[in-house]
Amino acid sequence: MRGLADGLTLEAVAQHLGLGIYAVQSRFEKARRALGCCPHGTGEAVAIAYARGELPLPTRDTRPFELSLAEHTVIRPMAEGRPVQEIAARTHQPLAVARRRVRGLWERMGATNRAHAVTQAYALRLVPSDLMPRQHPSRPARRR
Repeated sequence: MRGLADGLTLEAVAQHLGLGIYAVQSRFEKARRALGCCPHGTGEAVAIAYARGELPLPTRDTRPFELSLAEHTVIRPMAEGRPVQEIAARTHQPLAVARRRVRGLWERMGATNRAHAVTQAYALRLVPSDLMPRQHPSRPARRR
């Protein structure tokens, strides 16, 4: 999951780990099911993993980054990993407009894919505070 969050493709993750693409896809599907994600998109899986503290938050990116008014309408559903069709419906925008805004935001953040866009939103601290994990990303010790 970390590799996808960092902007790698499944193929690149497989190559990095020295595994076959099908093995990586299988592991990702298991992780996505464990998180309770719907079957589409890596963005939602990464968003849920960050929100639950399953993935450590990315290092804060300190470059100045301001959202336009139009980008403010799409950042929350994008940070939740929602598909563009759902973002358009939630924000009452035509699909082409939502697609253009999301793509423009990805480009400005330097994201390479949906999962990476979620990571960049967390790194730039653009994610609304109610979506941020309440605890430090490291997991508390288990009780025995």
